[in-house]
Amino acid sequence: MSSHDENPNAGPSILKVVRLPLIILATLFVLQVIVQPLFLFSVPAGSGAALATGGSVQDDVYMPGPHFKLPWQSAIYMKLWTVAEPRETTPTDSNNQALNATVVPQIWIEAKDIPTLARNYGSFEAVIKGVVEPQINQATRGKTSLKTPEKLIWERPEVVADIRTALQAAISEQLEAKHVDPNAIHVGLVAITQFGFSKPVRDTLENKAESQVKTHTANAAARIKGIVADKDGRVTEIVADGEATAAQIIAQANAYKVKKVGEAAAAAADVAKYEAIVKWAEAGGKSPRMQVGNGTQLIINGSAPAPAASAPAKQ
Repeated sequence: MSSHDENPNAGPSILKVVRLPLIILATLFVLQVIVQPLFLFSVPAGSGAALATGGSVQDDVYMPGPHFKLPWQSAIYMKLWTVAEPRETTPTDSNNQALNATVVPQIWIEAKDIPTLARNYGSFEAVIKGVVEPQINQATRGKTSLKTPEKLIWERPEVVADIRTALQAAISEQLEAKHVDPNAIHVGLVAITQFGFSKPVRDTLENKAESQVKTHTANAAARIKGIVADKDGRVTEIVADGEATAAQIIAQANAYKVKKVGEAAAAAADVAKYEAIVKWAEAGGKSPRMQVGNGTQLIINGSAPAPAASAPAKQ
């Protein structure tokens, strides 16, 4: 008898236990390694893609996510928004002195133009190397050559804006020459992290900066001194005007006082007469006299009035 017949209740063999998991793993491996590359492709976030059949690029655009394709089709990926990467350029200034400029541009691509760019340039890397990078140095040189080293430092925002405009124009012109929409590639923000000048130029800039600081300091001190002098002059003028006005008011008051005193003195004689009349009346009609200077003036005849004659008796 076989051992199996001897132990009919024995469990299944190890091979039977792992057979199903092995079949599942093998199926997934085939799907992942063979079937998925042939029939599926995935567009990463921030990118777009176009499908090429042989050497012909289709017009359809595929956005981020999984998509189906035929085994004989291949995907061409394009980044829609590039990460800004520093690029070293070697322009010159207006004195034709060489300098180094680290330019950091941001480039983004219109999704609808991915098929056209893929037909003309093949890949995203080819677009950047063939269209964008050659124009960065050219645009930078074209604008820095119009500025002195001092203005490149002092007017950096304007220089950067001019470089961005020139870079966009140069890229659009090159795209148009390839019969591609000139707005297929956009230049976003552009930054220049530094300008590298030669040592003689740096020394000259430092000397000029020091001279400018001294000049501005002296001008500021002179201006402050002038402001203080003007202030003192205005204060003196205001004080003088106040004193003159006060003296005029005092003189007018004194003149008014003299006028009123004179008027009072002129009226003194009349006042004395009226006072004498009052005194005469109070004295019972006696003749009051007013002392005027060295003489005595009779004001009113104080003699009593003669009695009235009696009426004659009737006969």
